[in-house]
Amino acid sequence: MFVANISIKRPVFITVIIIVFLVVGMLCYKGLNINDMPQADFPYVTVTVEQHGVAPDQIETNVAKKVEEAIGQISGVKHIYTNISEGLCNVIVEFDLEKSPDVAAQEVRDKVSSVRKSLPNDIDEPIIAKYDFQAQPILSLAVSGTMDNRAITKIVDDVITKSMYTVSGVGSVKVYGKEEREIKIKPDLDKLAAYGLAPAEMVSAIQNGNMERPGGKVTDGQSEISLRTDNNVKSLEDFYNITVGVRSGREIKVRDVATVSDGTKDRDSISYYDGKEAIGVDIVKQSGSNTVLVSDNVKKQLELIKGVLPQGITIDVVSDNSVSIRDSVNEVVKTILEGCILAVIIVFLFLREWESTLISGISLPTSIVTTFIAMKVMNFSLNTMSLMALSLAVGLLIDDAIVVIENIVRHLHMGKPPIQAAREAASEIGLAVMATTFAVVAVFVPIAMVSGIIGKYFIEFGLTVAFSMLVSLFISLTLVPMMSSRLLKAERKTKKILCRTFFRLV
Repeated sequence: MFVANISIKRPVFITVIIIVFLVVGMLCYKGLNINDMPQADFPYVTVTVEQHGVAPDQIETNVAKKVEEAIGQISGVKHIYTNISEGLCNVIVEFDLEKSPDVAAQEVRDKVSSVRKSLPNDIDEPIIAKYDFQAQPILSLAVSGTMDNRAITKIVDDVITKSMYTVSGVGSVKVYGKEEREIKIKPDLDKLAAYGLAPAEMVSAIQNGNMERPGGKVTDGQSEISLRTDNNVKSLEDFYNITVGVRSGREIKVRDVATVSDGTKDRDSISYYDGKEAIGVDIVKQSGSNTVLVSDNVKKQLELIKGVLPQGITIDVVSDNSVSIRDSVNEVVKTILEGCILAVIIVFLFLREWESTLISGISLPTSIVTTFIAMKVMNFSLNTMSLMALSLAVGLLIDDAIVVIENIVRHLHMGKPPIQAAREAASEIGLAVMATTFAVVAVFVPIAMVSGIIGKYFIEFGLTVAFSMLVSLFISLTLVPMMSSRLLKAERKTKKILCRTFFRLV
């Protein structure tokens, strides 16, 4: 074959190409993400709307039904799931699997924006996001100490959480069991009634008295400065001095109709670690990032944080998903190496030649390392499915090389010089090797095309096997003939006698 002839005539050229493949393959291997399962994006979109203090039935009527009706007009919507609780409406939209998650999220965002004016004015801005099934915590921490919970909460919010967001690959930080500060204003209904004020008027006045307002612009030549008035409340006294109304020319202050206290919000969760109350912190990675790398970077950042924390505050790692992922990957890699060694041993037992075994032994890892290039280009990761594919492919990868080597040895036994034997043997068997390889590829490629949720996970399995087989075909028609023409020699009688004696002993 043409490719085999070129590799035999230009051994330096093909050697340089193989070395480049090995170097690039190793670099791609180091750049592959390490996760437990393949990254699979599903077209699920969530819409979260908060309306504090409102009963579920009112949210259903005023928010949920309007949002559902708007979203239902989008093409490709399969199901809409809605969960309603006091002050909260959560809508999960499931699209057909063929729908792009990014396109689905944008269409939902547009529809929700179109009905925003018909929703109650006091709702928080709707939050639209792609639903990530793999958005599970990769690291869970417990923060505890001798200080009270509210003081530790401030440290978690101001130091730990902000520091975690600076780590590359961290998507979100969730905190549990903390005490948050809350300014509580308790109106005296009798006093309000005496001044002719309604509770809603007081609420509106407090909201308006605790916000920044535009103050116009100042132009000086070519420069323009925007002004804003800072009306944000900074102390309890500021709350007391907010004007809630005017009666008979007199300003009615909050102090006249209510009491203000500095307290904490009602806690919706409590965390304990080793029997002591603590604050739980979950670290969630960004979609598609390297679980092991992110976890390592977070732990490095934690070491820096511990150096600036007040005395008595401790941070303990409760769970670390990267440990199980790293162990799982290492176990599969170990299995692949064991399979490679056993495959080479079996080849030696059957071919009974050190040179032929060496060539087969070199072609096997070369094929695997080169496959990493295709995996990197396809944005695959080292996970259970892709490593399983490589483990399965170990036995298949060496087949092409064995067939080519055995035919070259046959031609050598016919008395031909090594270069001629390698060239004629490769040309003679080339089409058969190609047919065998493409038959195997034809079996595994359809696995990568399985529809549905299962198909999302089997893409990397099927394509990794297919890539490795195509690489094996290239190696068997280039590297194997080239090395055989240089390493294999015509059979010598003394060598044959030594081999027979050796194998009789084993």
